[in-house]
Amino acid sequence: MSVETLNELLVSELRDLYDAEQRLTKAIPKLVESCTHTDLVDALDKHLGQTRQHVTRLEEAFAALGEEPKAETCAGMKGLISEGDDHAGDAEEGSVRDAAIIGAALTGTPTAGAQPTRTHHESLTR
Repeated sequence: MSVETLNELLVSELRDLYDAEQRLTKAIPKLVESCTHTDLVDALDKHLGQTRQHVTRLEEAFAALGEEPKAETCAGMKGLISEGDDHAGDAEEGSVRDAAIIGAALTGTPTAGAQPTRTHHESLTR
């Protein structure tokens, strides 16, 4: 799809973020099942709640723009989740796997995509 306007760019970025957040809502519960440390389970559960809120906010943003909430594959998040699954799957159960999960969580954040999208939205509403 060719992007010709800032509005089209905003919608495209929202769809990418929507996919990333939806992928996380499916991946985080799998990580929780693999964890052994209660603090890590609690942190991931909290993050899952925040991620679900992000999905809701993105749906609200689509509605405000008169667009259907639709995901476009976020290759970055897809790759990060796959890599995180590989590392966690290769690690011995227990503290080593917990450390692998923490490492995957630290590198896999969709926050990097949120700021440019917010900036495009602000430039459209000025």
